[in-house]
Amino acid sequence: MKKIAPEKLIVLGETGRYFTRSRRPKAIANAVTDNQYKINRKLMRHGVIIIDPTNTYIGPDVTIGPTTIIEPGTHIYGQSVIGEGNRIGPDAYLENVHMGKNNRVMYSCLIDVKVGSKTILGPYFSASNGTKIGKGYVSGSFVSLDNEEVAGESAVAPEPIPEKPEVKEEPVPEPKVESEPVLEEAPDVEEPIVESIAEEEPKPEEPEEKPAE
Repeated sequence: MKKIAPEKLIVLGETGRYFTRSRRPKAIANAVTDNQYKINRKLMRHGVIIIDPTNTYIGPDVTIGPTTIIEPGTHIYGQSVIGEGNRIGPDAYLENVHMGKNNRVMYSCLIDVKVGSKTILGPYFSASNGTKIGKGYVSGSFVSLDNEEVAGESAVAPEPIPEKPEVKEEPVPEPKVESEPVLEEAPDVEEPIVESIAEEEPKPEEPEEKPAE
């Protein structure tokens, strides 16, 4: 067999099968699919419940306890050790994670993390760089831990986003409209009744009759 330089090889999983980089991508994809099917089938024989084996990706060095449920879209790689009775996924990514029993992980990313038992992580939770999570820990949504140690029976919520101070709008004064003066109606005054008195013309005085002598 002709020797091939190591940098030109692609080694696939625990089977040790290899292909040159010049091989067709379809052949490599088929080999990866076959290898993943063997890993998933082996885990299911030991009591692991994998909901969708065609959409679950687990490395050859991963150890998972029985009765653990793996939901679709989950990736578990590295030297991960998962205990019994856990529920992981959907859409979770775990790498080099040591996990106890009866945990719930959903829509989360854990890398180089130690997890106790009876925790609830997610949705949208991330931890990395040696983070240690105690028993009974409950995370909030959109929480990220980096090289931290959190006690059990506690919850972490994301830092609240400071709200913008409300700007009170000052009322705009309405322009004053000068109103026309209202003329008050004069009270009705009864006009005095003036009786016209006809001036009587003076009668001419009659000459006095002198007595006859």
